[in-house]
Amino acid sequence: MILGRISLAEAALAELAGTRRRHVRLGAFLTALAHLAPELKARAERRYPDLLVDTELLDRTAAMERLLADELDLAIVHEHDFNRIAPPPEGVISKLFDEPLRVILPAGHPLAHRRELHARELADETWIQAREGTAAQVLDHLWKTTGISPTVVRGSRGDELMEAQGLVAAGLGIAISHLLGIWASRTDVVVRRLVGGPQRHVQAALLKQQRKPAVLATLKLLEELGAERGDRYNAQRAVAEARPPGPSL
Repeated sequence: MILGRISLAEAALAELAGTRRRHVRLGAFLTALAHLAPELKARAERRYPDLLVDTELLDRTAAMERLLADELDLAIVHEHDFNRIAPPPEGVISKLFDEPLRVILPAGHPLAHRRELHARELADETWIQAREGTAAQVLDHLWKTTGISPTVVRGSRGDELMEAQGLVAAGLGIAISHLLGIWASRTDVVVRRLVGGPQRHVQAALLKQQRKPAVLATLKLLEELGAERGDRYNAQRAVAEARPPGPSL
């Protein structure tokens, strides 16, 4: 840890002295890497043209390990209320936004016209669940809290069921996804609000001792993007709650 602190201090001094380009190593989970990282890079390019953000696909555990080893400067991570994971003593977490849960149905489903659905209304459906990881845990928690025991077919492994829309379109069953996981607008599936589904807390993680101006500037940009996305989700929810039932994300 002492060597790590010396490395951070040397990098900060070199940056302030203008002897190197500003460079930030960012880790992120898959859908954050696909959606948030490009927005971050675009904003950084406009605001700080000399700031280079390198991205890498990492889950929460790996990101924390890399931060502690000084192999990463900043990470975008996530957790749920039912499975809180405290950062290491040397780390700090900054909230970005809370991401709502959605249910994906075939376009011809009898409930496809509804704007929002409860899990109990779908108790007789076949649900597609990831084989392991956070994506599987979310469904286990949802079924436990709503008291349903549906028929299940297994998807892939991992924290995010990336093929959810395709599997639903293929007729395998219904699936859930947080909004970052809704990859494309399709005509063969519909995406609806799932009332009472657990939100995903999207966060930034870094070391408490982090003083590099480039990293702190990147964190500020991330927090801006997070606040904007959170406001957008809240506005969508308010509009959905004010309208009569009908198609909506």
